Amino acid sequence: MDDDTRNFGLEFGANEFRMTGKNLVARIENVSAKHIKYDVTSGSLLATDVTFTPFATFNSFDADMTVTTDKATTVHYWQKSDNLACLSAGTAYIDSACTTQCGFVTSKYGASASDTESKLATDFRFLDRYYRRYFDKSLNGQEAANATVVALTSPPAGVTRRLLQTCAQVPEVPGCIDYTSCSLLQTPKCLCKSSCDLVPPAELDFDGYSGIRGTCDDEGKCCRLVCGGHSRADLFPHPGTVRCGLCVPQDACSPPTCGAWTAGNLEQEWWLTSKTGQISVSVAADLGGRSSPEQHYYRGEPTQPITPSFDSDQKVLTVAGLRQKLPQMK
Repeated sequence: MDDDTRNFGLEFGANEFRMTGKNLVARIENVSAKHIKYDVTSGSLLATDVTFTPFATFNSFDADMTVTTDKATTVHYWQKSDNLACLSAGTAYIDSACTTQCGFVTSKYGASASDTESKLATDFRFLDRYYRRYFDKSLNGQEAANATVVALTSPPAGVTRRLLQTCAQVPEVPGCIDYTSCSLLQTPKCLCKSSCDLVPPAELDFDGYSGIRGTCDDEGKCCRLVCGGHSRADLFPHPGTVRCGLCVPQDACSPPTCGAWTAGNLEQEWWLTSKTGQISVSVAADLGGRSSPEQHYYRGEPTQPITPSFDSDQKVLTVAGLRQKLPQMK
């Protein structure tokens, strides 16, 4: 991993390699064992070139975990807060346990976001958690002498909600500020954001789910990616590999694209679980630049391929479009 220990490896054979603790920063390379266990609350893990490890468990609360290998691996992964999982491989097959669920958020005032046209557009209290606003009332073309903060049930024509302060002096609702008038756009999506996008995941609790980041859709619904457990991925180092090698006639293809394996039962089987930490797994025949993964997935969706690179001086890892700066070891 470091310049003075390049190509140094640890082979634990039929033994278990355990890394446990409350706050543990681990950087390992060229390691093999019957079972590798990383179980922490905080910290980070960068494990490159993990081979001949038939079983491994990686668990954390908020520690980012990145693991690479050149062996075909079945990966069970569950990033609970926002499905922040990055997978790269020559060939990847994903069985996601996550679905997008959308619903109207019930506010602390007891009204639902489904009332955006009749209530949210007329009652500033739904946004009061982040802003306080003036109402500039225009009646028959004449502006009122003083703007008054009011909660309207049936606003007169021409009422425009304005920020109490200038645009530069208040937090923004991304994509929803009219900078010519410093007013909030009155669309269902923009009115939804204060009770969804701008709410920390730990505080976003409705429809029986909490701790998951929300994003508003055009209808004003708050959408979250809800995972019902571990997703499964079969990751192969070579492009064009079949998922079930035993299911293909021997005269139809040959190793390394087919062989004696079945779906979910590859050379290695790893489990990765984290509450808020990011999960990254890369499976490639060679990480030295001569060969790179062909397929990349982030949050369950295909993403643009980026060749993995490791810089021991800057301690920066780039895998499948995610750039993570790692702490330097003393």
